[in-house]
Formats: sequence, structure tokens, C-alpha cells
Amino acid sequence: MRMVSSCTRIPVPRIWTHFVWDERRYIVMSRVRGVELSSVWRTAGTQFKEAVAAQLANHFKELRTLRTPYGSRICSILGGPVRDFRLQYRHTGPFEDEDDFNHHGARFNHDIEFLPADMQELVAAAHSIKHDIVFTHGDLALRNIMVDGATVTAIVDWECAGWFPEHWEYCKSIFAAEWGEERDPWLRRALPVYYLEAEADSMLVRHLWRPLV
Repeated sequence: MRMVSSCTRIPVPRIWTHFVWDERRYIVMSRVRGVELSSVWRTAGTQFKEAVAAQLANHFKELRTLRTPYGSRICSILGGPVRDFRLQYRHTGPFEDEDDFNHHGARFNHDIEFLPADMQELVAAAHSIKHDIVFTHGDLALRNIMVDGATVTAIVDWECAGWFPEHWEYCKSIFAAEWGEERDPWLRRALPVYYLEAEADSMLVRHLWRPLV
């Protein structure tokens, strides 16, 4: 959050301090005005949703201007393992490049030969596309967006942030599954859209992903 705050105009809480106590990590941060977007989204009107989606689009466009110092590596902000609840393990990597990430992370370290032929083709096609490595929030769920009226006051919960392929933000937002039946039209306004990659990722999640808890 400190990097995002110092390098962009994206609203995030101010970090006062962080510490480890009883083998747990804690962060003390400023209180953000407003409420979680999840508490008002489903009853909100079209004008409200348009305003929020437009702000998010601007914020994530700016986030994409950050450049990785680690080349093709998929990794944390400091170049180490990533934390991501969609991957095979919550802490995993770093991955040397996107091919390594696709096989050992996105595919849960499985080959795809056991999938039906049409699924194999879809996953292979999606994973053959090369993407830029960009800074990614990694958990753009409604609960992690704070609003005061129709103003986005903060994007919170950056624990899954890191350097990922550019389509990962969109795929992870679908994985979060909080946008409801009207999710896709509004999500497409807030983030760049990657249809093929998202379809392949949703298929892998349905067939291979298992929660750790």
C-alpha cells in the first residue's frame, strides 16, 4: 500500500505501523470513511454503478503504469513468493516466467491431458498468449472497495498484490464471485477484459481447484 500510495493517486489507507505478535502479522492503518461496496452494490442504481466502475477503471489504468523491476518473473512486490488463494498453495512461487506460472500455478501443477479435448484446446490456447507483467491487486472483490456515496474512498486488502500477467486481475475478480448476476457488464467497465483467459481459468477452477480450508 505504501508503494501504491507513493507512486499513484489510487486511494489506499495510510500505514502507521506493522508488527508480529504471537506469530501473527498485524497492520495498523488509518480508518477509511464510507462502507464496503458489497453492502450497497446489489440495491444500487445504474447511475451509482456507472460512477463507481468509471473510478475503478481510472485507478486500475494508473496501476498498470507501474513497471516491474524483475523482468518476466511473476512474484511479490519484493521479488519473492506470492500469496494468492486461487493458486495451488496460498504462498507459492516466485515463477520465472508466465509459462512456469501457467503450469505450476494456474494449472495447479497438473497437466491438462486428462481433460476433455475441447477443454484441453481452450486451456492450451489461453496459455499460449503472452502477457505483460503488471502490478496487480489480486483480490478486487466488492468487500475490498470502500465507498462514500458514489465516491470510491479506498481500495483495501492488498495481501495478494504482486507482479502478475495482465489478465490475472480480471480472472481473479471473476474468481471472487461477488459481483452477482450483473457482474460481467460492470466488471468489463472497471477492468480490461480477457475473455479467453477468463473462460479457461474458470474451467480450471471448476475441475481442479480445491479450497485449503
